[in-house]
Amino acid sequence: MSKNYILYNVVMRKRNQQSNARKLQIGNLKGIEEAGFVKIGSIDQWVTIRGEALRSKVMPHIPILQK
Repeated sequence: MSKNYILYNVVMRKRNQQSNARKLQIGNLKGIEEAGFVKIGSIDQWVTIRGEALRSKVMPHIPILQK
C-alpha cells in the first residue's frame, strides 16, 4: 500500500467525519441529545436519545432473546 493512498484515506476520513457531524447536529434549541449507560437486565447498555423536538415521545425498541 502506498503512502499516498494512506494519506488520502486519512484526509478523506477526517473530511467525512466533519461532514457527518454537521449533518447530524441538532440545531433546534428545543431538541434533545442525551447519552449514557442504562442497566437493562443485569447488563449496562449504552443508550442514545436524539430528537428535534423535546416534546416528542421516545419509543425504545429492546429486542428480547428467548432460549
